[in-house]
Amino acid sequence: MKTLTLIRHAKSSWDDPSLADFNRPLNKRGRNDAPLMGQIIGTSFSMPDLILCSPSKRTSETIAVIMKKADYEMELLKYEGELYLADTRTILYTLSQLDNQYRHVFVVAHNPGITDCLNQLTGELIDNVPTCGIAQIQLNINAWQEITPYSGHLTFYDIPKNHK
Repeated sequence: MKTLTLIRHAKSSWDDPSLADFNRPLNKRGRNDAPLMGQIIGTSFSMPDLILCSPSKRTSETIAVIMKKADYEMELLKYEGELYLADTRTILYTLSQLDNQYRHVFVVAHNPGITDCLNQLTGELIDNVPTCGIAQIQLNINAWQEITPYSGHLTFYDIPKNHK
């Protein structure tokens, strides 16, 4: 069995129209939601073996705050360029290339890829994983190379709005 935790980045700022999408930082709401969800992750989940993160500013800021709140070691973090605005196919391909020593992996990325990946792996019909939303999926696989649509079931889903 493998465990996958999908995290959508926290709310980002659109205040500076001159910034490239890749460089947009978190806004005030995002800076408030990330520590809240980091605390939930720290108390609800075991430490992952690996954290894969899109290298965009908003995803890297989100995971840095979450890791600090959850007391996770920075050595777990690996930035993957392919995860920037990745679709489901790219996310699944990235996971299928992992070494099987990793049992629990976090993926921190963007929509619509996060929502689509969640739905495709579990058969759920979640319309939209909101910013800083977290979904944990138990995968019925022994090797990452076996990951396919409908190979898992949703075991945890939470969003910042549930705590306001």
